Amino acid sequence: MLNTKYQYPLFLVTIASWWSLTAFADLMMAPSIFRVVENFFNAGDLAMSLFTRFNNLEIVISTAFLILCALIYRRRGTKVVLILGIISWAIALFYFIYLIPKIVDLTELWKKAESMGVVGIENIEDVQKEHQLFHRIYIIVDSIKLLILSFLLSVGIFSQERIK
Repeated sequence: MLNTKYQYPLFLVTIASWWSLTAFADLMMAPSIFRVVENFFNAGDLAMSLFTRFNNLEIVISTAFLILCALIYRRRGTKVVLILGIISWAIALFYFIYLIPKIVDLTELWKKAESMGVVGIENIEDVQKEHQLFHRIYIIVDSIKLLILSFLLSVGIFSQERIK
């Protein structure tokens, strides 16, 4: 069992790391890729490669964070932090299991449709619109995740736990 005096600092470092990585990826990395790489599909391939690696790291960080939430906040009776930790972890898992692979698959189909000079492919009426829909879902869910992480980081920074 993790010594209780290390739980709070680890909680704070973990949430700060997760928040920082997410903010960096969303606000700096992705826009820079599409500004610098001129070919849309090459930029998309690079972005998805980096986001896949980021998501692999995010699964580890989010799982560690969830464990720390359970250790720290279950004994204090603060269920909100634990619930938000579970939601954030579930979002990371949703990306890992479904959303990132779906966007990668749709990108490949879009490339294939472009090379064939068609809009629809494999029972998808308009693969570009389908891709954009899942990309918007990613942006919306990631914005929600970033808001939750911001709240949790604030809780960590202003928590009375660090004083004890």
